[in-house]
Amino acid sequence: MYLKTPKRYTSGGRRRGIISLRSILLLVITPLAVLGGMYIYENQAQFVPPVSTAVFDLMNRAESGVSTARAPQPTPTQNPASNINRANDAWMRGSVEDAVELYDEVISAVPNDLRVHYLYTLGLIMLDETNKLGEAAENTVTANPFDPNAWTIRAQAFISTGDYGEAIASALRALEIASSTAVDTNPEIMAPARARAFATLAEVYFELEQYDRALTAVNQALDVYPDSPEAYYVRGLINWFSLAIFDREAAMEDFQIAYDIQPSYHYIAVSMVFLNSELGGVALRDGETAQSEAYYNEALALSEQILELNPGYPRILQFLADYYFRIVGDDNQASDYASRCVRSNPTIDGCYYLLGRAQMRLENYSDARSSFDSAIQNVVTPNGDTPYYYWWAARSVILLDPGDCSTVLNYLRPGWDIALEQENGTLLSDYSDSFQDCGASVGLTPTPLPALESTPNPDA
Repeated sequence: MYLKTPKRYTSGGRRRGIISLRSILLLVITPLAVLGGMYIYENQAQFVPPVSTAVFDLMNRAESGVSTARAPQPTPTQNPASNINRANDAWMRGSVEDAVELYDEVISAVPNDLRVHYLYTLGLIMLDETNKLGEAAENTVTANPFDPNAWTIRAQAFISTGDYGEAIASALRALEIASSTAVDTNPEIMAPARARAFATLAEVYFELEQYDRALTAVNQALDVYPDSPEAYYVRGLINWFSLAIFDREAAMEDFQIAYDIQPSYHYIAVSMVFLNSELGGVALRDGETAQSEAYYNEALALSEQILELNPGYPRILQFLADYYFRIVGDDNQASDYASRCVRSNPTIDGCYYLLGRAQMRLENYSDARSSFDSAIQNVVTPNGDTPYYYWWAARSVILLDPGDCSTVLNYLRPGWDIALEQENGTLLSDYSDSFQDCGASVGLTPTPLPALESTPNPDA
């Protein structure tokens, strides 16, 4: 069986006619093309402009399409002026929290605006935002390294973080720029700046407990500029804490002068709150109930004034937690204020400690232990309260699991060392009892007991 092939597709190829269709078309079209070209050439003045315009339009559209396809959509640049004005207004009315938040949104857009960087850094200091302080202080100096105030605020930032060597170096640099000659040349600007630098240097000496040097620097500040709020503030600290002076009433007078001069410096009001609280406690111990109530009411009034515009101001929340815990005995209220404090600023060890103490009274031992752990973790420089953090942490473990002496002793050992260094005799006695409860000699690593005994045996 095979397929029959049509004759037109035989192996000899397709048979052709005498004259092909292609030849006929060529003979017809060629003369027409020649005649058309001659006509266009002779009338090119009419044809060239429209054609050129069309070609150029096509090329422009193609180029625009390519550039649009490749170029990203431009991001609009926000003008920081609006937020800066809002931040300045917030600062002037005393809302430091709002001002810092608004400055934070635009700070990177104004690298050379010294005033914005200065107030932003000062606000962070007042709100105890130590995690951001280092970068903020450096950026302030970068904004204008020839302005003494930039170096002064850098020194104040280092005071807040406990780096006193850097603080002294920065304060001295500020004094070098705001020299006596500079004050004589431009007293309106340089006199307050030089006084501020002297007061900051005095605060470093105060923190180092070099009270005589601190007082000398304060006096130098007031000699240069008698209305320096920073100088009066530091003199108040010296009058309060220096054992050689220890004049609380004089301290309060200095704080009041400073606050009257510069009411936007809330850290001055915070010191007045705590000093009023201390005076109230002294009066209460002396049986002067009415005087004690007056001091506490003054502290509460100042606190309310600050919280009205700064509801998350951490140091005020810390005071209120302490007040309701120690003075009023309202553990729920104390817990609420302490919780607000740690939410506002999770780096303040004292707020965690007060939260833990309130939770202990409320028998929330597990939460209390977590709070004491957070207090310990956030200690920058140990103070008089620090060994209590460890002791109460150990106490919370005892109440949770009396047999977990290994964990208890992990808290007691470092706390004991701090209490010993501070020569806190009463607390050392409590520590000693707790060591014995776990069958341990003070300062030694013991073998933990399976459980606390009703009558501890030190030799076990």
